[in-house]
Amino acid sequence: MIQTNVHWASMKSLKHYWKEKYNAAVAARQICKIGEDTDKQQQFHDFKSEDLTLVGHSHPGLPSVSGIEATKEAVENQPSTSNRGLVDYLGLSKDITHHNVTSLGCVVPWDKLTDLLRKEDVAKQVETGSGFTFAVLDCTINELAIQQ
Repeated sequence: MIQTNVHWASMKSLKHYWKEKYNAAVAARQICKIGEDTDKQQQFHDFKSEDLTLVGHSHPGLPSVSGIEATKEAVENQPSTSNRGLVDYLGLSKDITHHNVTSLGCVVPWDKLTDLLRKEDVAKQVETGSGFTFAVLDCTINELAIQQ
């Protein structure tokens, strides 16, 4: 079993419904009042099978450790790869890829990025017609991390 964050109030109420001998239909209505969530329905079935632990089980939608390791390896091999490029390369969703890259500390917020830009990079900034400024960077994420 994998430890996951569980909304304990809803799990306690499900345990209550099970102990009060509610049938599955009544319990399902109560579960839907809490929020329609298959995790809660699965937890109720676990209670019926005498598994009274409030520990979450593995879920197919959670990012795996191997996904984080693959993201780390891809970023180390090509540090200037965009999030979209990583999504295409790794085959993960954009949200999971962004979460992995952020958890690795490879995302620099724009305000910190502008502070880290070298003078020659600032000179290369191009003003577009829409008013946004895009910086043409010669440095990689690793160089930016060293400058911090």
